[in-house]
Amino acid sequence: MADQPVILQIKQVVKSFGNVHAVNGVNLNIYEGEFFALLGPSGCGKTTFLRTVAALEKPTSGHILVNGVSPDEARTNRAYGYVFQSAGLYPWRNIFKNVSLPLEIMNYSREEISKRDSESLNLVELNG
Repeated sequence: MADQPVILQIKQVVKSFGNVHAVNGVNLNIYEGEFFALLGPSGCGKTTFLRTVAALEKPTSGHILVNGVSPDEARTNRAYGYVFQSAGLYPWRNIFKNVSLPLEIMNYSREEISKRDSESLNLVELNG
């Protein structure tokens, strides 16, 4: 895969909370088309690492590039998606309205939202 572009580059990333090193000296390259899994016991820093890559946490030290730009710039450019561990559905919105929310926030037209949501819900057989 080394001949493919690097989509995620991590160099000596550390994320500390006081004296606790949740992430300590991580080095990693993930290449386009590569499948990557992050495994470990509860509390070992997996979510902290992902939150750091997604610019939801700042690393204590080290460098991260997402498609060649900083995590902040990648987030601003909407260059990736992030799914939280806990469901973030609003009970007062139906399935279609919950699926529509990110597109509404990004000011997509009603027509585009309807088209994309219908396609997505059909894909996972939730169109009824």
